[in-house]
Amino acid sequence: MRNKLSIIITAIVLIGVGLVSAVKAITLIPPSLEFGLIPGQTQKTEIKLFNETTAEINLYTKVVNFVAKDDTGEPDFLFEGPFDEGLSAWVDVQPGPIALEPGQRVSVPITVNPPLDAEAGGHYAAVFFTENPPEASGPGVIRVASSIGTLLLTQVEGEIVKQGSLAGFTTASGQKFLNRLPIDFIVRFQNDGNVHLRPTGTITITSTFGNTAATLEVNPSKGAALPEQIRKFEAVWEKGQVKETTGNAWTSFWKELGNEWRNFAFGRYKANLNLTFGSASDQQTTATTCFWVFPWRVILIGAIVLLVVILLLILLIKRYNRWIVKEAQKRK
Repeated sequence: MRNKLSIIITAIVLIGVGLVSAVKAITLIPPSLEFGLIPGQTQKTEIKLFNETTAEINLYTKVVNFVAKDDTGEPDFLFEGPFDEGLSAWVDVQPGPIALEPGQRVSVPITVNPPLDAEAGGHYAAVFFTENPPEASGPGVIRVASSIGTLLLTQVEGEIVKQGSLAGFTTASGQKFLNRLPIDFIVRFQNDGNVHLRPTGTITITSTFGNTAATLEVNPSKGAALPEQIRKFEAVWEKGQVKETTGNAWTSFWKELGNEWRNFAFGRYKANLNLTFGSASDQQTTATTCFWVFPWRVILIGAIVLLVVILLLILLIKRYNRWIVKEAQKRK
């Protein structure tokens, strides 16, 4: 069992806008649980709650399945069911009320009973704690004015398929010509297996001459891509602070000139992605994308300054030559 897990959503799930102060003051440990399951065998674990308020709190539980909503990894909790299938149907937890005195810590036992015909692979659910009793909700729907929850990420033993592919690797804007850093890279990983995967890797950026300009980590928090889902990961190549360029065209030009100077890069660059996934870290995928950085404002101002310097040198040389001629004439 792993009590510390970075997954597709934030550690503690907070739902709703108007959070009740009592629920906000409940500490829940752990924010996520990950463990294996064997069909027909019971698995037990627990969730710990700590009441940090000065008042008694009564909590009720609700177990729902969840899937990935989109490629950002945002969860989609299936509060409207179905409740008779998937991991939520296998979880047995005290419905409540669970009374917590001020400052009290309570361990809530969780029992998971996978059926004998449980499908091999990943199954995902969340155990929510709320102050709303079940009768306060409609049929099959939990009223989530204020809830916190622990994620359950399980893997049923059997024919496990850990397979993935790269669905895309580009700059965030999709542009091949940019004027400065930072440059955002988008890695889209497709999980083609039946368990969640945590792809990690690096993006190595090299210049025209083959020098390494930067090395970026991909998914350093080890976020997961759920089965049959595409997960988007981002990495940023940056140097200095970028300031806002609001204002008229004149002021915007000079502000953006400063941004180009602080985040200077020039020429053609190649970004090489190396992504690893799978438990044995022996599954890899690679990709390459190329782009140009042309800081035209810096180059324009530099060209103007250089031109002025050249003109001044020409004028000085001409004046010097005239002075030489005059001096020579005086000696005749």
